[in-house]
Amino acid sequence: MPSVEPPVTLDAVVADPHLHALFLQHLSVSDSKGFARLLFLVSVEEFKKVFASNKPSEDPEDDAQAHRRQYASKIISKFMSPDAFLDIASENLRILNKSVWSFGKLLRNDLMLYSGLAAKTDLFQDAEVAVKKALQPSFMQFAATPEFMALVASSRVTYVENDDSTDEEQLEENSPASVPETSVSSSSPVSSTSTQVRRQRTATTFLTLERVLGNRRLCSVFWVFLFKERTHEQLSLWMDFRYQLLPILDDFIHAAQDSGEEEQQQENDHEERQTGELIEQLLVVGSRIAAKYLTASASTRVTFVGEAEQALLRDYELRVACCLDAGSFSLGDAEELLGTVERIQTVIEADLKVNHFVRFMGSESFKSLVASYQSRLLSPSGSSNAVASTACDDSSTASNSSMTTLQELFQCMNVASHQPQRVRSKSFTLRDLFQGQLRGEPQSKSLISSVMSFRLDVNDRSHPEVVKEVLHSLADHSESSSDLYHHHAIPDHVEAFFRPSGADVVRSTTRPEPSLFHMTIGNAEKAFYGACLTRYVPLNDSSKLGPLEQVLQETEGLEVYVPAGLCIISRYPILDTLKQRLDSLHAAMQDDEAYLSDVNWLPSAAQMAELLSPFDFATVTASQDNVTSLSALDNYVDFSMEELFSCLSVEHVVSLVTCMLLERQVVLVSSRYSVLTSVGETLKSLIAPLEWSHVFAPILPKSMLECLQCPTPYLFGVHSSYRAELREMLEREGCGDGIVVVDLDADTMSSPGRPQLPESVRGPLTSRLLQLLKPKVFFSDFVPMLSGNSESSLARGFPQGHVRSCFREALATLLRTVEEFRFVLSDDFDYVVVFDRIAFLRRLPPREQSFYRTFLETQVFSHEIASVDI
Repeated sequence: MPSVEPPVTLDAVVADPHLHALFLQHLSVSDSKGFARLLFLVSVEEFKKVFASNKPSEDPEDDAQAHRRQYASKIISKFMSPDAFLDIASENLRILNKSVWSFGKLLRNDLMLYSGLAAKTDLFQDAEVAVKKALQPSFMQFAATPEFMALVASSRVTYVENDDSTDEEQLEENSPASVPETSVSSSSPVSSTSTQVRRQRTATTFLTLERVLGNRRLCSVFWVFLFKERTHEQLSLWMDFRYQLLPILDDFIHAAQDSGEEEQQQENDHEERQTGELIEQLLVVGSRIAAKYLTASASTRVTFVGEAEQALLRDYELRVACCLDAGSFSLGDAEELLGTVERIQTVIEADLKVNHFVRFMGSESFKSLVASYQSRLLSPSGSSNAVASTACDDSSTASNSSMTTLQELFQCMNVASHQPQRVRSKSFTLRDLFQGQLRGEPQSKSLISSVMSFRLDVNDRSHPEVVKEVLHSLADHSESSSDLYHHHAIPDHVEAFFRPSGADVVRSTTRPEPSLFHMTIGNAEKAFYGACLTRYVPLNDSSKLGPLEQVLQETEGLEVYVPAGLCIISRYPILDTLKQRLDSLHAAMQDDEAYLSDVNWLPSAAQMAELLSPFDFATVTASQDNVTSLSALDNYVDFSMEELFSCLSVEHVVSLVTCMLLERQVVLVSSRYSVLTSVGETLKSLIAPLEWSHVFAPILPKSMLECLQCPTPYLFGVHSSYRAELREMLEREGCGDGIVVVDLDADTMSSPGRPQLPESVRGPLTSRLLQLLKPKVFFSDFVPMLSGNSESSLARGFPQGHVRSCFREALATLLRTVEEFRFVLSDDFDYVVVFDRIAFLRRLPPREQSFYRTFLETQVFSHEIASVDI
């Protein structure tokens, strides 16, 4: 019986990542030698692409050609040599009548003698032909598997059997918009039933403009094609009308019509409130669209050729401006605006059909998507028999059954996009804590995650270790799968933060001073806030003293003191509160002999109750910023920002915030742990609403200094007691050139090429901060001088609220025009944001472009630009 030719060739499988991955899985259990041979063919295919896509360099002999030669040598070593890890050789596999090893050796020698051979795309052609012939039997077995046949069927673009297309559709089929499918043939149906219902038309794709615009995912693909050509303006306006303005406009018209028919007063009041909200949304969205697309200074300006068509755009702009000035919007206004918008959409659709759609359907990017397995990117695929005609049906705009995300689709089309951050299952803010309290949730179930005691174990003096005892924890190990355990599990290596400089005994004639500092452990995803109290207890057990220590104790009164203490941690940002609780406990225990002399002392039940007591929200309303409303909890910080401005000049503060915005690697150095924590938290607070999402450890223990070699952006804090180790590591690893080292004790910054904000932002920000923080210097030449009232108001405390306001306004100025260049693309299931970087930079003054080029590449910017309401 003659063999049936498979619908997909071996060449197509080698070229397709998904297909060759499935073939590899099949070969891994059926043909180990074939497994190596398929990998060889894939590597050769990649070698061809490296050559074909390599751009000319300034020194091709040393760059591109050397790279190709190296790539070819690796293929020979990996597949065609006696000690190859994936040897493709066998007795019956001959290449030009030579064994695989002999041919590989000759090829390697030829490359050494004449490096120009690497430039030939057919360098491995003889080996390729032989390997494909040897692999063909295994491929035929693979092609007969149900999995392969189902995959081929799901990748096709199929159509209904009835040929009742209109003349217009037949014209489209004969136009350049048709997309040939050469990767599959129509000779291998999945079943006799599917053969009767559908048939393959290999000449056309049966996609009309109406179908593309009716499916949000396909519309997004069309938009990306136009965006890459810089002709996306009209489709962008059409999409904003369709998905942003028209839904609100329709809701308003229905609400206005319903309110006119209602007679009950209570329902009328509700309808009026709903209508008022819709009016506000309409004015905001309508004016934003006008500013983005229609004004003379619009970033994505849309114009029409005909005078009548252009008049429609002016009519829309005028109607929106009039309603905005009047602050009202009537049912008549809505109906007239709806008619104008629909006429504008009709003009855009006609222009897209004539000037762009045919090119889109004939483009290589669209052909490649349709012709390969990635055609599933274009449509939902609920089963292996899903058809493209269903995917682009006018009645369906959702694609929540799609096998890929929009971001993967855009990556396939080589367009940068921004995706929103994953929504956290639970957040830990003071507002959340207060709202939980209103719902009757006890703070004892969430406020304090853990309380631990710790001491230095001196049983082995040669290797002293800090040991901890958990006195309280919300993370019950018996329920390790619960959300409570997940949220409150004690951080790994928490012992290193009890004594960041390293734990050891202290020899002194007087008791060392206790230490108390607050700290932050972990990044934004799972941050813990804590406070740590360390006291020193004399070592009275003479058996644990060394001979010299015993002599010095008797003769000089030199005691050996062991560090011991308490640590309290929470998921909520209550740094000063935690610190004050430990401070109060320590102050109350100064006359307690056990507390002062026993390293194993533990707090009583009453003292634990004080440590675990609920957060006092009265401290928020009595804050220095005169907070009078609990809604201000979002802006309240339970630490002092004053330390940052006490340690650094205003100019250095602005420079440091700039480094945070540009995601530089920052190391803070101070002789005070609490200063490191306060400064680190202040810096994060000052860049709000932007978010620092990278490594954040304002106190980095001495034992973790190797973290400075991390290649990603970070903010670390290092105690000045191990400054020498810090300098040695940076010099030894050669990683200090790009690191911004900030000495908080000396008010210095070491940073090569220190970045600066644009002058339009930096100048006003610096001036306002100087007015707030150094008023007598700033106003020294002003007449009249500051009044007594102003001086008394400044004397009340550090103006944290005003300082944060200065930075919020500076960031608002920095991002003022960003919205105009943002395009939100959605398929009703997820969404991504594309930022028009080229047009944005083109509008900037040359002196500001350097800053923005770097800023636009940061995650800080990406997370902000992707934060939109859908």
